[in-house]
Amino acid sequence: MESPRVWKGENRRKLLLMVTLAYVFLLSLMHPFLLDLRQWLLRHWCHRTGKRYRQVAVPLYRLRWAISALWHASDPRPFFFIPQNSG
Repeated sequence: MESPRVWKGENRRKLLLMVTLAYVFLLSLMHPFLLDLRQWLLRHWCHRTGKRYRQVAVPLYRLRWAISALWHASDPRPFFFIPQNSG
């Protein structure tokens, strides 16, 4: 994260907590239980060829890139029509 212009302590704390949440989510994808999901994400959304790329550890930036590509390829319209409860 590059130097955001957030000056107030409470706002800075909230931003840091959001970034921490995103980072923890990426770290949770590294759990061995999610190996199939991680491999699918990387194979379909951040593909690399060659023997070297299949044998090295997966850096977090590749997972972030794959999730970002998947998000951009999805249809955002369903998220705009979520019914709101007034009360």
